[in-house]
Amino acid sequence: MKTRRGIVHGIAAVLDPGFNWCYSIANETKLGACMHCGSDPSRCPEGSQPMTPLKRFYNCSFTRGTKKYTGCYTLCYREIKVPKCCYGFTGPNCDVLTCRQTMAGMEYNGYQNYTRTGRSCQRWDSQSPHSHIMVNDRDFPERTVADAANYCRNPSADKSGPWCYTTSRTKRWEFCDVPLCYFECKQTQTGQEYMGTKSVTQSGKLCQRWDKTTPHNHTRSSNPDHFPDATVSAAENHCRNPDGDIGGPWCYTMTDTPWEFCDIPLCDLQCRQTVMGKDYSGTLAVGNTRKTCQMWTSQRPHRHYQNKPESFPDKSVADAKNYCRNPDYWPKGPWCFTMNRDERWAQCNVPFCDSECPDNMGNPCNGNGRCMMDQKGQRLCMCDDGFTGVSCDSCVEEMKGRYCNQSTNRCLQNNGGCHQFATCFDAQEESVQCNCSTGYHGDGKSCQTACEIYNGGCHRAATCLFNTENRTVSCTCRSGYVGTGITCAKVCDVNNGGCHPLAKCEFSVGKVTGDVNITCTCPDPYHGNGYTCHHPCTVQNGGCHPLAICSYTERAKNVTCVCPPGHLGDGFICQRPCDVNNGGCDPVAICNHTDELLLTVFCKCPLGYRGDGSVCNRPCSVNNGGCHSLAKCDYVGTVSHYNVASNQFCYV
Repeated sequence: MKTRRGIVHGIAAVLDPGFNWCYSIANETKLGACMHCGSDPSRCPEGSQPMTPLKRFYNCSFTRGTKKYTGCYTLCYREIKVPKCCYGFTGPNCDVLTCRQTMAGMEYNGYQNYTRTGRSCQRWDSQSPHSHIMVNDRDFPERTVADAANYCRNPSADKSGPWCYTTSRTKRWEFCDVPLCYFECKQTQTGQEYMGTKSVTQSGKLCQRWDKTTPHNHTRSSNPDHFPDATVSAAENHCRNPDGDIGGPWCYTMTDTPWEFCDIPLCDLQCRQTVMGKDYSGTLAVGNTRKTCQMWTSQRPHRHYQNKPESFPDKSVADAKNYCRNPDYWPKGPWCFTMNRDERWAQCNVPFCDSECPDNMGNPCNGNGRCMMDQKGQRLCMCDDGFTGVSCDSCVEEMKGRYCNQSTNRCLQNNGGCHQFATCFDAQEESVQCNCSTGYHGDGKSCQTACEIYNGGCHRAATCLFNTENRTVSCTCRSGYVGTGITCAKVCDVNNGGCHPLAKCEFSVGKVTGDVNITCTCPDPYHGNGYTCHHPCTVQNGGCHPLAICSYTERAKNVTCVCPPGHLGDGFICQRPCDVNNGGCDPVAICNHTDELLLTVFCKCPLGYRGDGSVCNRPCSVNNGGCHSLAKCDYVGTVSHYNVASNQFCYV
């Protein structure tokens, strides 16, 4: 039978692909046509509508006729259904169950392939290591034995639930801890996953539909992702918790009271459904030795690696507090680390969720177990240690005797005294053999991870992390160091930390954030920001004259300036020969260099002067410029003379 929430009951209905899809709603935004900013915003692309409240972008232009206008884009959106599997289903077609919907679980077609004690399951179409007669296709939900592979199934319709033959030659078969599906209770305190149909509050008020805003206006329907249903409409008027209120599921009411919480019970949180009890999320925080449990987020007094949120039934490791849990799937049930330094861990006495059998049922478990009534009213024997069978009337394979408490295998009790992460082997010698499991090291009586012994082979400046699932070690260099983790070097030791090769690299690590700050400093007399450092002679020619040759002596740490050939000076000042005392020429002479190296000069008297250049005389100073001895000779660019008596000029 199918229900409106997509929950499927019965073997045939489970394989109905496509029905168990749920959807979350996402918005895809688009820009509408560019148009007048005050015009009708309905011109959105087909299948979309304007955002509410209306949003526009004033960054477009359009042309009508020959005129160009500045307009607006209207922001439009359309709803997109994002498919996902409903609660209790998985697989490409959402047709594979993750839990059993009945106590027997004949409809279960999930992928679990290990027993409640962690043993691997044998394939149903195989007769090794155990031969069997469970080969009828119609007894399996897949309708073929081959497709059932080695998954937990219940072809024998056992009332206790799915089981399988094991791959262990000493253990023929075992039950599997396949959890029950819950719909009319909340699995967490907030109950955000609740998909039940309760539609009245704790005081009996009828709930308002979530997709309606009367009689109470609200905006919850704008966030369909906050509902576990396919759509907000599918939530109808059922109690939900779209805002994650710590008080649990609630609803708006059809009365004057705006809203109220709903009375949704917890799904047997204070008990465990299975022996392993990995679903237990109760508040028991004391081990069976009456020692208080250590916080799961704490590493004191005992260091551990049980810190993965997916290993806990709570929302986070912090929410698990110091309650009994089973994050490593220990076959015997929930446990905890203790606050006693001398006692690392202890098992917890978490009760089962089933109720005791009535007295009029006699002694169905033969005094070797506890008779329980499951939620369907069917009898179930929880056998004491050492006993097995539907009525607890036989010993487990490793035990014998009237009370099934005699064992030739000492490893069955307290792991033979070996460490919890060690494998015990009883060869019937004076003592058992203890071997640490893969990834652990020690003598078997005590086992430590590689990280605890020699830092896992990581570099001394690296942090060693041990993966408890695949039991491998990963190394990560600490802040301020770089490398593979196996090798780590200071950041300044690798490519000088990114600084210039001549610069000094220094680094510091923030105490709070762990950020690495690198400082690069150019050595004196180099110049730069540390990432680039310039030679002294490359900055203003090292203080030398622009024409001088600058050289830097690393050993002496000083700059030498030398004037180029043909120039005179100390290097800080450089001049050509003609620039110093006119090259030895007469002050009025023209000084020229005779070659490119400026090694020699040539002196030439200017026009109107006489001499070899080293000495230049004015014409009037030699024989009165050729004028008469009584004449006055004057020079004004050319030699002129005039007769004193006649005041006549003559030109030479």
